[in-house]
Amino acid sequence: MSREWTASSFSVYPGATVDPEASARYDGFKVIRGGAYDNTGNNTAMYRGFFAAKAALPRIGFRCAQDAP
Repeated sequence: MSREWTASSFSVYPGATVDPEASARYDGFKVIRGGAYDNTGNNTAMYRGFFAAKAALPRIGFRCAQDAP
């Protein structure tokens, strides 16, 4: 199992409060989801995180998918 990039840009969940300056620092970040066994304590399939879209990171991949005909 690995974490995967999503097409979603990072934003806080509705109803959450965040400093506008802090929010601006995350511009261009994409959401990652899933789990990977890496001893960080985030070993769950429900994990949600975010990184800069240009980042190349170990244990984060992507899935190729196509709509069914």
